[in-house]
Amino acid sequence: MKYVMGLERKERGDLQGALRAYQTAIDNYPPTDRYHLNETWNNLGNIYYALSEYFAAKTAWEKALSYLPEDPTATENLHEFIHENTDILEEIKGNRNIH
Repeated sequence: MKYVMGLERKERGDLQGALRAYQTAIDNYPPTDRYHLNETWNNLGNIYYALSEYFAAKTAWEKALSYLPEDPTATENLHEFIHENTDILEEIKGNRNIH
């Protein structure tokens, strides 16, 4: 339910509300629910990126990949928005351990 609330709040432009909803969803999913945790971490990364919190976005997308290493969306987000983005500081880009 919190995941859906995050989607709805993002759609309305309430990024802080979406951030809180996704974080609550993550806290409530069982650790074995790799699919939903991957999706939620990926969406959380999108919110952080929209808020210009680039290190947090990178960390969230990497966490998404820890649940589903083959996820093309999280992989593409890391490549496009972090590693290939010339506006992102090298200190944020850091380790390029992308699956």
